Amino acid sequence: MKVPPPTAWTNDYEEIGGDMRWGEFGDIAEELRGRGIDGEIKPLFGMQPFTGEVMVLFQVGGNQFYLHNAIDGSLFQILSPSDLPTIASIIDDEDKGLGALEIEEI
Repeated sequence: MKVPPPTAWTNDYEEIGGDMRWGEFGDIAEELRGRGIDGEIKPLFGMQPFTGEVMVLFQVGGNQFYLHNAIDGSLFQILSPSDLPTIASIIDDEDKGLGALEIEEI
């Protein structure tokens, strides 16, 4: 199932860092390995530059979703909801947004 990015987010691989950040030896892969997180990394959505935010939503393995803030290097695992369509819907809901996700800093 292809899930469209929330408003003000993009799913363009190059716009969210390309291979330099998301490749096998990219920044994110190295950072995740250093934190004991292993598995196939799949970048999903990144906030568009005009937002002034540098947050990326990505998936590791089949069912773990994370948010990474490139400004301060913080990493959060999304505990709930646990499926991409619902996560994207909550982010896109102006009455909910990122703050409505149940997350845990890694």
